[in-house]
Amino acid sequence: QTCALPIWDCPSAQVTSTTGSVEGCGMSVVGMVLINALVHAYMQYQHPQTVFTTYVDNYELQAPTVEQTTKALSSLQGFCDLLDVQLDVNKTYHWACDAAGRANLRAQNDLPVRSAKDLGAHMQYTANQTNGTVLAKFRQLPDLWHKLARSHAPQSQKLKVLRVVAWPRTLYSGSIVHIGPAHFDEARAGAFKAIGMQKSGANAQIFLSLIASVSSDPEFYALWNTVTQFRRHIMEDSLDITLQQAAVTPPRRRKPGPGGVLVTRLEQICWSYVKNGVFRDGEGGSIHILQIGR
Repeated sequence: QTCALPIWDCPSAQVTSTTGSVEGCGMSVVGMVLINALVHAYMQYQHPQTVFTTYVDNYELQAPTVEQTTKALSSLQGFCDLLDVQLDVNKTYHWACDAAGRANLRAQNDLPVRSAKDLGAHMQYTANQTNGTVLAKFRQLPDLWHKLARSHAPQSQKLKVLRVVAWPRTLYSGSIVHIGPAHFDEARAGAFKAIGMQKSGANAQIFLSLIASVSSDPEFYALWNTVTQFRRHIMEDSLDITLQQAAVTPPRRRKPGPGGVLVTRLEQICWSYVKNGVFRDGEGGSIHILQIGR
């Protein structure tokens, strides 16, 4: 392949390559698509029992046994070596859904993970209630609060920053993980101070939830995002199975995932699950999680 690299509207001399794709070139996107199509065909032929998933440069292998994924990973490494495409060893990790599989990974010196960041979101591979990826984003909020406090923008614009920047960025994938109330309290207090409302007797929750737009409050944003994400992705034939299992499980023992998180957050506003996708609110009204508001 041949490619010219434009810098400040001035094309460079052509660069010829027989492997890989030229970084920074628009045509490298086409090259990545072709590589993905080729590697999918190769892996399907070599390891038909392994599910191989790609998203741009993110590769994932899933199989019934650790041995199958190990062999598939070795084949993938060999394929990438032929094309001079490097796999990032530092970002490569392994997991197994049962104790025997995790023991097998440890025997191979491949330390299994229980949760990790996947395409920027928090992915959990066990029933443990983990939320490390989301909490890491909470810890980055003080930098934004510092910039927001120094800004001379009007309060309406600062509140808009909360709705379109702070909470979407912090709670990305928050719809599938449990988050303790203390984290929302801290985020709410930081936002309240950043917009200059920390007056004597003022209440951050009342201001963000009732006086300003309710979507300015982080806990409401998490609730609304959880409901909308669940409605967008749930299949109706899985609706009652998912919610009923979560509803009969004590909150502290609920598995991570959209069903358990949805039930937990709706219980915090006095909703309880009945059956067939129907919740009962605090005043006794019946609400179908998929049909209401459509």
